Amino acid sequence: MAGFFNTLKRLSGGDGALPTFLSTHPDPGDRNRRVGELATQAQQNMDPSQLKVNRDSYLRMIDGIVHGEDPRQGFVENGMFYHPELKFQFSIPQAWKTLNTPSQVQMAPDNGKALMVLGLENVKTLQEARDKVIKDNGLQVIESSSIQVNGLPAIALLSDLVQQNQQGGQQSAPLRVLTYLIQYNNLIYKFHGLSTQADFNTYFTNFQTTMRSFRALTDAAKLNRKPTTIKNKGSCQNGYFTTASGG
Repeated sequence: MAGFFNTLKRLSGGDGALPTFLSTHPDPGDRNRRVGELATQAQQNMDPSQLKVNRDSYLRMIDGIVHGEDPRQGFVENGMFYHPELKFQFSIPQAWKTLNTPSQVQMAPDNGKALMVLGLENVKTLQEARDKVIKDNGLQVIESSSIQVNGLPAIALLSDLVQQNQQGGQQSAPLRVLTYLIQYNNLIYKFHGLSTQADFNTYFTNFQTTMRSFRALTDAAKLNRKPTTIKNKGSCQNGYFTTASGG
């Protein structure tokens, strides 16, 4: 998790400034360092003499909780991202890492030279979404077109994003951004694929292939995927716990 902030830092320039659509991860360079500091501090401040064993109450509390990630909120399988609750799916570039949060799905290669983000735009129409994305992020639009993505109405944008440093000056390496806005089930989904202008052509096919793969999820096996939960086998005094997968 901490290492993922290094990818954001590479794309944001030396001062950590980020585009608006990445604002859920402010100051990524500092957060990478802070994660390590907090972990060390927590271990140093721990007083073993103050620890207590409340086995029975603990076992009762964790009985039935989800073990690992809840697939209902999105999961990756065989190079595909599935979201049973929102009923959509899309492909992920081979060997890219994925980070699924409540507000965004983020994808990046190991070298940190590109990033894709999927989120929602809280507006009613595609045109409103287009105007808002451009304004909020200060995009300099190169191309804009209305398209269809697997039968869904969409808008594709190719833009440049010239970031500003903390002193208000222009960064030396502006970003190029491919944006797809897709209307599905009364929601507006927004994909951003970004890299430096120098590297953009290397990743353009990855961006476009993923965005064009967005479609309705209809596979019952994926829609009905249940989380793995912890189950208490027997009484708390003599019992043990096992994991049970919902399949």
